Amino acid sequence: MNRVVITGYGVVSPIGIGVSALMQALKRGQCGVRALGEAWNGDIDGTYCRLGAPVEAELDLRSIPRKQRRSMGRGTVFAQLAANEALRHSGFPLDEMGGGRVGVMIGSTITSPSSLSDFYEDFLVSKSVRQVPANGFFRVMGNSSAANVANCLGVTGRVHSTPAACASGVVALGLGFELIRAGVQDAVICGGVEELHPSTTAIFDTVGAASMNFNNSPELSPAPFDKDRDGTVCGEGAGVLLIESEAHAAERGAVVLGRVEGFASTADAESLAHPGVPAMVNCMRLALADAGVEAADVDYISAHGTGTREGDRAEAKAITSVFGMGPSVSSLKGYLGHTLGASGAIEAIATLEMMRGGFLIPTAKLRTIDPECEGVNHVRTLEKIIISRAMKCSFGFGGANGAVVLGARDERMEG
Repeated sequence: MNRVVITGYGVVSPIGIGVSALMQALKRGQCGVRALGEAWNGDIDGTYCRLGAPVEAELDLRSIPRKQRRSMGRGTVFAQLAANEALRHSGFPLDEMGGGRVGVMIGSTITSPSSLSDFYEDFLVSKSVRQVPANGFFRVMGNSSAANVANCLGVTGRVHSTPAACASGVVALGLGFELIRAGVQDAVICGGVEELHPSTTAIFDTVGAASMNFNNSPELSPAPFDKDRDGTVCGEGAGVLLIESEAHAAERGAVVLGRVEGFASTADAESLAHPGVPAMVNCMRLALADAGVEAADVDYISAHGTGTREGDRAEAKAITSVFGMGPSVSSLKGYLGHTLGASGAIEAIATLEMMRGGFLIPTAKLRTIDPECEGVNHVRTLEKIIISRAMKCSFGFGGANGAVVLGARDERMEG
């Protein structure tokens, strides 16, 4: 089977547009969480969480042709901008997009909630479709981001969406990896995207997973693995990676940024809302087995670490069960908020940058480790360390689990 390498990636995040801006902000300890009480006041009655991590930087909309942009919701614009950066980063030849050997795999939790709100406001309030724009449907269909990105780039290979809740980004990367490994595609543009909207936060509020005690102190939440954490904070953004077969990358002289070595996606059949330790453990072990490596071979784990009481506790126990105190562990959601379907892809990109740079970003806002989250080698300060192999984990509502094993760039291809 084909070996799979990573040759480019792009990011739109609450703390920066572009990979360089993201990593500089993470090193500074910059937090993208904001108090949105005034902005959301009256939008959703009964919502207790008034925090969010929006993308506030100006977007380069002119880089997307107006014809294609008209069918894109806000989240899909994120995805297209991230895909454009990934392609520039990789130097991938655009004339190969239409040959059937390049695919697109992009997932999200909810497809453009702002576009859905606009669509149904017109449709239900007026009881008419006359006000609904002709391209409105293409903003809200389930595969909107994947389809729009493929259309904009002229991709004619496999184009799929991966709606796996908060695991969407990791699942997209993993399924793209499997397509290339099996020889079905030479390259796949894959990742995750999410759009911040009060209705999304309201859903997390309803199931008791949103932070509600720090509305006036956004610098304190979410706080993964901290004893005083009270829930997560929703964010938005996109992360897109360009992956390809080692042979294809070598043929075009591409610079290799890292490798995808293994992947697993499993279902937690115990509950749609509450994470289960056995399912997490199973997912991690299957990913290791798929990569053909042992737990001791992993130097770093990019945790899902959302800041919820149950989720962090379960994840810490699962990591301890599989890895013990071996690998370093940190979560980036204290900086980014929980970007939901985009989180796995954005955090995988940050992990690859840490591997390339020989450093680790600590878990933000971790003041006192919850006793039930101990037994894990938490990263508390910016560290310099050589990372040869890492695992990125994502665990989402609906029992969706995903884990991907990432390897450092292959020096043989660099020489």
